[in-house]
Amino acid sequence: MGKRKSRDNLVQIAIFGLIVVMLAIMGIKAVVNHHANLMGKPAPDFALKTYDGRTVRLSDYRGKVVLVNFWASWCHECSKEAPAVEAVWEKYRDKGVMVIGPAYMDQPDESMAFVAKYGLTYPVGLDVQGRIYQLYHVKGIPETFVIGRNGVVVGHIIGATTQEVLESEIEKAK
Repeated sequence: MGKRKSRDNLVQIAIFGLIVVMLAIMGIKAVVNHHANLMGKPAPDFALKTYDGRTVRLSDYRGKVVLVNFWASWCHECSKEAPAVEAVWEKYRDKGVMVIGPAYMDQPDESMAFVAKYGLTYPVGLDVQGRIYQLYHVKGIPETFVIGRNGVVVGHIIGATTQEVLESEIEKAK
C-alpha cells in the first residue's frame, strides 16, 4: 500500500509540474504575442505635449517614418542610447523621418535635465500617467517602435539600441 501511495504522490507531483511548465510557456507566448500584435498593424495614435509647449500627434506625421522612443531619466540603458537616437534625428530629420520621445513615469525637472544633458532636439514630453506606454503595450524601457510612412508598425526594438540599428530600421521602413 505504501509503494502505491508513493507512486500516486509522484504522479500528482509530475502532473502539477507539467501544469506549471505549460502555464509558464503560455505566459511567455502571451507576452511575445502581445508585442507582436502591433507589428503590421496601424500604430495607435496619440498626442504628446512636449516640454517646449507644443503638442505633437503621431497622425500628423503620416507619410514619414516615425520612431517612437520610450525612455526615462532614471533609466540607465536610456542614457546609453540617447546619443544614438539624437544622432539619427539629426541625420534623418530633413529626410522624411520623425522621432518622438515620450518620457515614461518621469519627473518633469529630471526629464528636462536629461534632455539638456544629452542635447535632445526632437520632440520629447512626459507621458502623463503612462497612457502612450499602455497604448503600445510597452513592458520596459527603453523601447522603440518604428512606424512606416503608411502609419503601420514595422519595427520594434526592445532595450537600448545603437545608431546603426536605428538607421537600418529606418531604411527598411522607407
